[in-house]
Amino acid sequence: MDPLTREGISFALMSAEYAATALSEHPARGGSPGPGERYRDRLETHIYPELKRAAALKRRFFTGAFTGLMVEGLASSARIRHVMIDLIEARQPYVGLGRPAAQDRRAWIGVPSTVAILVARIDETSSYEIVHVFLEHQKTISDPAGLRSWARVMLRQPEFAGAMIRDVDLLETDPVTGRRTGLAVQARRALRALTTARVPYAVVGAAALAARGLPRMTKDLDVVVLTGHAFAALDALAGANFRSMTPVNRTEEPEPMYVLQSQGSEVDLLVAAGEPEATVVAEATPARVFGTTAPVATLEHLVLMYLYSNQPRHLGDLARIVTETKVNLREVERFLEDVHPEMLAVLHERVRLAKEPLPAPPRPKRR
Repeated sequence: MDPLTREGISFALMSAEYAATALSEHPARGGSPGPGERYRDRLETHIYPELKRAAALKRRFFTGAFTGLMVEGLASSARIRHVMIDLIEARQPYVGLGRPAAQDRRAWIGVPSTVAILVARIDETSSYEIVHVFLEHQKTISDPAGLRSWARVMLRQPEFAGAMIRDVDLLETDPVTGRRTGLAVQARRALRALTTARVPYAVVGAAALAARGLPRMTKDLDVVVLTGHAFAALDALAGANFRSMTPVNRTEEPEPMYVLQSQGSEVDLLVAAGEPEATVVAEATPARVFGTTAPVATLEHLVLMYLYSNQPRHLGDLARIVTETKVNLREVERFLEDVHPEMLAVLHERVRLAKEPLPAPPRPKRR
């Protein structure tokens, strides 16, 4: 159920559709995901981010000050009314609320209201932030550059600090309650343990996406190491009270992945023997993640890793990188030309589908 609007029927129908689709698809073979994992992937891609965003908004939405301004905005702006109606009817996702403003900023310019819901990219490297921008009465701004400049000024004003809503840290917040989980504390401990032990590694997955400006829901920390450093990484994590969920056999080659847990938090240790992971680990750059600095895969690295996965959430992550960032795809192409030229066609096809997705099927007429 949506924590903000209390709407739940659409999510129930979506969940049922995902479950039926997962069960009707081809059965799992070899290392391919089974129905349960396919179902979970769809929930994590389409439903959980919505619940997270709604939970974050709820805490500030139901306040007298904001409610009064919202009512005034609804009364004076048809655009705001349309957005609100779509939100309540579950036609407008919270996570995608910024897309219309980013793609057609003119639709929001000059709204004669004291309040406008606006998703703005304040600078080129930040992720989208939902902020409640309080416009002066009847104030109009005639161009996008002016709007961005004015928004930057407003965001620095102390009197507006309590009225704006920034993106919640999706890595640390429960999607339903909006409360922080214990993942951040445990993840910091794991990252510091690996760094102290001087184990070459790179943060990948959702944590890396968040560090590069594309947060999405996650319940674990993904770290990649090379085969020769796998046992050293396991030892470092064991020293930080992380325990492997499966036995570790040191007389054989390391497993491709180890799942480690500590106090309810999970670290997925990915073990690779070749490319592109070797380059990812060697070229990862420092970034802030979970409140500490660690080597994090770049956007180009993440694209390379996602090329070798067909999981729905990874396909979605690749599409977000391509469409929402300034990733250097030529750098990705150069790597593939040198290492695995057969994958160039796969890269080009996935980039094309990300930028030009297939049209949605037509909706049936009303019954």
